Amino acid sequence: EANAREARYRLISHFCKENSIKYLCVAHHMEDQAETFFIRLFRGSGIDGLSSMTKEIDLFDLHIIRPFLNIHKNELKQFLLDNNIKWVEDSSNSDDKYLRNKIRNFINTFENKDEITQRISFAVNEITKCKNYIDEQIKEAEKDILDFSSFGICLVHLNNLFAINQDLSLKILAKIVMKISGNIYKP
Repeated sequence: EANAREARYRLISHFCKENSIKYLCVAHHMEDQAETFFIRLFRGSGIDGLSSMTKEIDLFDLHIIRPFLNIHKNELKQFLLDNNIKWVEDSSNSDDKYLRNKIRNFINTFENKDEITQRISFAVNEITKCKNYIDEQIKEAEKDILDFSSFGICLVHLNNLFAINQDLSLKILAKIVMKISGNIYKP
C-alpha cells in the first residue's frame, strides 16, 4: 500500500510539474483520517504518526491540500449527488487483504460510526497541536545543533545535542537521516 501510494504521488507530482500546477487538492475526509489513525496506532507510531494526515503537506515538490479532513464521507458524497458530479471509487477499497479496508469495515460495524470518527478526528487534532509544539521546540534547538552544507553534509554539534531532552535529540537525528537519505518517512 505504501509503495503504491508513493508511486501514485510521484506520478501526480510529475504531471503537475509538467502542467505548472503548484497545488493539488485531494478529497481525504474524516473517515480516512480515522482509518489512518488506527493504522498508525496498530503499527506502534508515536506522536508524529498518530497526528495522522495534515491539512497541508509538501511532497515530491508539490503542495498537497486536504480541505475535507473534518467532513464526513457521506456529506461529500451527498454534495456530489446533489450537484450531479461523478466520482471514481477505487476497486481496491473493497479488498480485505488491506489493513485500511479491515479497519474501515470494523468502524462501519458500529451503529454510531459518525460519532466515533468525529471523536477520533478531535483526538487527532489535539495530538497534532502537541506535535506542532514539539516541532517548534525541535526547530529552535536545531539552530544550535545542526549545520547543513551545500554538499549534503550535516555537521552535528554533539555537546549541544546531548544537552537537550533525549526524545527531542532522537527526533533531530531522525530528521537528519530523512534529509540525507531523501526518505519521506522517518526511520
